[in-house]
Amino acid sequence: MTQPAATRPSANSIALRYTAGFTFAYLLTTAEVVATVVALCAETHSAASTLLSRANLAPLIVIVAVGTVIVTVGSYREIIGIARWYAAGAVPDDSQRRRAVTVVQRQAALSAVVWTIGGATLITTNHQAIPATLLAMTAIFGAVSTLSTGMLFTQRAYRPLAAAAMQDHLGRTVTPGVLARLVIMWVMNSALPSLFIAVLIICRHMGWFMPKSASVDIPVVVVAVVSMALGLRALIVVSLSISDPVRDVVEAMAEVERGVIGRTVPVYEQSEIGRLQSGFNRMVAGLLERDRLRDLFGRHVGPDVARLALSSDEPGGEVRDVAVLFIDLTSSTQMAETMAPQISPRCSTTSSGSWWPPSTGTAG
Repeated sequence: MTQPAATRPSANSIALRYTAGFTFAYLLTTAEVVATVVALCAETHSAASTLLSRANLAPLIVIVAVGTVIVTVGSYREIIGIARWYAAGAVPDDSQRRRAVTVVQRQAALSAVVWTIGGATLITTNHQAIPATLLAMTAIFGAVSTLSTGMLFTQRAYRPLAAAAMQDHLGRTVTPGVLARLVIMWVMNSALPSLFIAVLIICRHMGWFMPKSASVDIPVVVVAVVSMALGLRALIVVSLSISDPVRDVVEAMAEVERGVIGRTVPVYEQSEIGRLQSGFNRMVAGLLERDRLRDLFGRHVGPDVARLALSSDEPGGEVRDVAVLFIDLTSSTQMAETMAPQISPRCSTTSSGSWWPPSTGTAG
């Protein structure tokens, strides 16, 4: 059940909310990455102060500023076209629908491009002060964190658009299912940080990138804390992507139980969760059709006969003693010929009391 067009926010309002969410996610992740690199290098290299020196601080500020502009402009351009037809209440064509349901994939590509460019630039300008391997790994962390944090901040603004795009049109699955999401979350927030810690210890033991006497206690703690923070955000995103649509279906089922058969749920997923949402809507449509047929059947043969017919799939009958009273109306043939077809059936089904026909220019 999508929001009526008259009550929808404007396209610019939707686009600004979405853009602000991803821009803030990028800035938050950038601060985490810088803090992580400084903490890691403080114990293993003299590069901590070099990273924040005057020579490297200017390129770092430029990288962050350019990345912020790219994320802001790119996010706005990604969403504004979708927000326009949604705010206008228009029906999207196939191209618009496809762009709406693949926003997350394109946003992930944008995040990867920004962090790849930033990491490569920092590697070439830091004059070997910081190991390239460390910068590459933190760039990967930054891209993943930006996407997961951005999804957390923007999913409330994006879901109505996805629901409108997928209304009556659930295509092939293009997003990870529940199991895949949990596995991806484990890889990104548990396996990779653990691998990073293991690589750090091996490098110290072998004397790679750092002296064997260097301490890795603080770097290990920093990586663990950062992975916990990122893992919490990713867990919230995955949990909401599962719990919110399931809660919508549960609430709608409760209303159907109370007799509100017309309640449907918005479909904004293309995984098996979306199949659940669309399946519930199809079930409600079937119940509505069945209720409508029962009502029409009851009007023609009476509610008791209709209820008896619907209670069994096998045709059958009963032997009853009944009395039949035939009632005829004076000049009924003339009335059938002269009355409007909308009035005549109501008159013919009158079985008791006096009846005075409406003024039609004829006498009964």
